[in-house]
Amino acid sequence: MTAFEEFYKRTFYPYQRAFFESKSQFRIVNKARQIGFSWGIAHEMAFGALCGRDSIAGSTGLRASQKLLAQVRRFIMAYEPRARFEVDNTTQLTIRGAGTVVSVPANPSTIRGYTGDVYLDEVAHIRNAREIIRAIGPSLTRQDVRRRLTLTSTPMGKLGFFYDAWINKDGAFNQYERFEVDIYRAIKEGFPSSVKACLALLGVSSEADEAFQTEFACKFVDEKTSYFPYELIARCSNSDLVYVPLAELAAYMNQRPQSAFFSGYDPAKLVDGAVLYVVERDSAGHLRPVHCKVWRGEKYSEQVAYVSDVIKMGIALHITDRTGVGEKVHEDVETACGGIKAQGLTYTNNVKEKLIVNLKSALEDGRLELPEDDVALRSELHGLQREITAGGVHKYHHESGKHDDRVWALANAVYAATSAPKTPEIPENFFNPSGSATSGGGSGKRF
Repeated sequence: MTAFEEFYKRTFYPYQRAFFESKSQFRIVNKARQIGFSWGIAHEMAFGALCGRDSIAGSTGLRASQKLLAQVRRFIMAYEPRARFEVDNTTQLTIRGAGTVVSVPANPSTIRGYTGDVYLDEVAHIRNAREIIRAIGPSLTRQDVRRRLTLTSTPMGKLGFFYDAWINKDGAFNQYERFEVDIYRAIKEGFPSSVKACLALLGVSSEADEAFQTEFACKFVDEKTSYFPYELIARCSNSDLVYVPLAELAAYMNQRPQSAFFSGYDPAKLVDGAVLYVVERDSAGHLRPVHCKVWRGEKYSEQVAYVSDVIKMGIALHITDRTGVGEKVHEDVETACGGIKAQGLTYTNNVKEKLIVNLKSALEDGRLELPEDDVALRSELHGLQREITAGGVHKYHHESGKHDDRVWALANAVYAATSAPKTPEIPENFFNPSGSATSGGGSGKRF
């Protein structure tokens, strides 16, 4: 066995090797999350470049594309330490005397014009996948050079290009070789994970849960009664968004004087988790979560201290769910930070309706982006169900075994960000008496 063959067998799992050894021009992979397929694509592109093949990868965002190219570079140097690059930047590597690798965010304008093997990673989460396929189509039909097309993704409901390509094994998609690797197969073939760890990542308790079936079992799940459909969540997801750690949050906020920052807190201790979100509103009114903190079983005093420290960094308006146990928690936060910038809401059906409708409107209008890596938030959003009673009352609930703490914390923060005046100070009468639930910060203030 050669040194390369030994490295190959030691480094890659059987399901990865089966993919690499395929000779098909068209391949499609339905896979569980985080089982090493993006890493595998980087290996294949690197090896191809050393052999003189050109390739281009389209990812869900800039951060993902740069991460992929960095891994390609590491593979190239591992296989051939003497390799020299004619082009070496954040989107392209060209090996002197060999091939070129391009890695960019996936959209028709960036993909069009490049020739080579094409890889579309997490294609179910790429908004305009059909247009991209049309853009690269001509280069794949050349007879002088056989170019390959590879589609990989986790499922995202029974809709979109990836779903059509996977289930339609006849007609236009019959030439694709298909690979399915769920978490069970990955673990069986040596991948170092567990079903328990996957459930914990999603914040669910059952393998039958829709989120687990989608993210790890390779199932295309029906939308059912979800108030936040997968299509909407995917359209608003951005792989370039990452949460700012607490230690860097104050500096981040200070470096953005044209932005305002808002926070929402859903307190809990035992059954559910407690969650704090910080949302940035830029000068154009666009919103993005920039910080998230989740507690599981920690004392309320620890939560209050953390929330208060964040508010004091320069939060323009903070909203706490003061329902039930939240009453005392809100009072403690209010005492620490002042009643103007730390408000509280008692949840009634009317209040919940306002918060959730406002959150969904921000997503539908394209004003709010979601971090693609926050799979627990995506799971909770899709798991939230809306029920209209016989009396016409709207009620919101989550399925048994699931949580919705992130949804309500984010809804609080987004409501603060979309309702607060675009001025430095929040007026005393900000919460007008338009609803049925009282707000914190003094008598007479109402939601």
